[in-house]
Amino acid sequence: MKRISYFFTVALIAIIVQSCMTSAMQTQTNNDPPAKQTPTESRVEIFSNDFVAPFKNWSWGTEATIENQALKIHITDAWGALRPHTGGEAIKDVTKVVFQARALGNGTGQKINVSFDGDGYFTDPQGIELTTDMKQYSINHDRSPIVGVAWQDSTGNGLEPFYISDIYLVTDSTPLPTTPTTGTAEVTLSVNPNVEQGKINPHIYGMSFANPNLAKELDLPINRWGGNATTRYNWELSVSNKANDWYFLNVPEGVQDGVDENNLPATATFNKFIQQNIASSTETLLTAPLIGWTPKDRNDDCGFDVSKYGPQDSTEEPWRPHCGNGYKDGKALYGNSPEDTSKRIDESYTKDWLDYINKRYGNDTVGYVALDNEPMLWNSTHRDVHPEPVGYDDLRDLAYRYAPAIKEVNPNAQILGPVVWGWTAYEYSAKDIAAGGAFWNNPPDRNAHGGKPFLAWYLEQMKIHEQNNGQRILDYLDIHFYPQQQDVAISDNVSASTQALRLKSTRTLWDSSYLDESWINQEVQLIPRMKQLIATEYPETKLAITEYNWGATKHINGALAQADVLGIFGREGLDMAMFWANPETTDPVSYAFRMYRNYDGQGGKFGNVGVQAGSSQQDKVSIYAAKRS
Repeated sequence: MKRISYFFTVALIAIIVQSCMTSAMQTQTNNDPPAKQTPTESRVEIFSNDFVAPFKNWSWGTEATIENQALKIHITDAWGALRPHTGGEAIKDVTKVVFQARALGNGTGQKINVSFDGDGYFTDPQGIELTTDMKQYSINHDRSPIVGVAWQDSTGNGLEPFYISDIYLVTDSTPLPTTPTTGTAEVTLSVNPNVEQGKINPHIYGMSFANPNLAKELDLPINRWGGNATTRYNWELSVSNKANDWYFLNVPEGVQDGVDENNLPATATFNKFIQQNIASSTETLLTAPLIGWTPKDRNDDCGFDVSKYGPQDSTEEPWRPHCGNGYKDGKALYGNSPEDTSKRIDESYTKDWLDYINKRYGNDTVGYVALDNEPMLWNSTHRDVHPEPVGYDDLRDLAYRYAPAIKEVNPNAQILGPVVWGWTAYEYSAKDIAAGGAFWNNPPDRNAHGGKPFLAWYLEQMKIHEQNNGQRILDYLDIHFYPQQQDVAISDNVSASTQALRLKSTRTLWDSSYLDESWINQEVQLIPRMKQLIATEYPETKLAITEYNWGATKHINGALAQADVLGIFGREGLDMAMFWANPETTDPVSYAFRMYRNYDGQGGKFGNVGVQAGSSQQDKVSIYAAKRS
């Protein structure tokens, strides 16, 4: 017997419509003239005789010296840049950067690109041309928060020396004018239970390191052991390295984690994780380390010890002041020894791990294995042991080695790869990005592989392996995706503008008419795009998004966005998804999951067969419906 999930549909409509109506009522027009705004412009100094706190010199490929109260800049490397950076402190409401500059000697007429650093992405460059006269320049910005500014070589050949001085930002916190509306728009919603749109895979409701109580309440389908620390987790000693996230530090898990170091690996935290999953009837997705290194012992060693590698920008005060962050004057340190913290491992280490789990809990306890975590970032995240950028061939060869070894121990295991971090890694390798500058115009690694985007090439290579060996070693194309719109992903920002952007940005997952409002600046339509890629390059491969997060997990805005995301996953036919957060049972975002997995507190679930549901204004009100088969 089938019946429509009417309860859920009505609940979801009620919440989202109520949110939209509240917003609309707050913007009702009136006949009063707008209040006159008092300008609130101010200056934020970047360089005046010296760098002004919190700004530091985070330049690359550039020599910067202070002469006569100005900076003498010599960009020596291709695409090098002068880059004052706050170290993470956001400067808001920036409208422009103002500075003085002049060329030296033969540098007259050379062009420099000026970009604003939005903490992870740069704005489109604006060019200036230098003369031998000291001139003042002003580059406008759109008021979005920044952490720095970059003056970059635009030629790929470096630049002759020049002076730059009196650098400051102009900020203006005057509220922007809004366009009032004259009323609420009429929205038509429809559900047709007779038109089925495909099965909804319960694995789309997965989490990473889920709260045990929440996992049990939600009858959580799958739980992921993943993230940066799992790349270098020693299962025999129950110790991981926190990499660039925390001082490249080995962290032995102890009594507070339930670990008895005299009874390892039996008390290791991965056992606790698996036992939790067994108790809540949750499937396990395990991350297999491919990086080739794991912590060598249970000491709290670190990758950049100050006593060995000298003073650094920060240390792990007050507990381990000898552990540096691996940066000196904003520049990454290299040349350390991986053996300070780690020992070499290969695929036999992963095989032994899976064999241990099978013997303790039974075969196929681990049904899903990911080929590590975000390898295209290893040369940054884990540069203390893997400073070399990963290329196309590297990831193919690792898959060819590790995936068959995993299937040798667990023949039924489903393999996920290549587990790349986000949009740029879909198209290019870390070797391409390491080329610097506008690498996308001439990506060396991609060019060496016929100009084919990385994921397309990777799928092609996995298909070739099956054709040559009669064994499928890639079951899921595994990607990560975080919305790149300002202050949306993993953010607690709930300003009115960010709330609206957060709800709108879910369209990135499916809508071919939605231009992504970030540095991506394309019609992403992520799930249809990836499904088409699979159909072209390696049919019957499933699609997984094993990390995503739309932010504001403790606010109704984040809960609404999450409810919408889960509805999109089901409607668009995604095969697996893992929420990257560990919410408490009382967090609003947990109620978004409850709407699909336990809406009545009695185990009531959204259906597993999607049916046709429509909204006349999908960008305003979302609706999803399903039958229970």
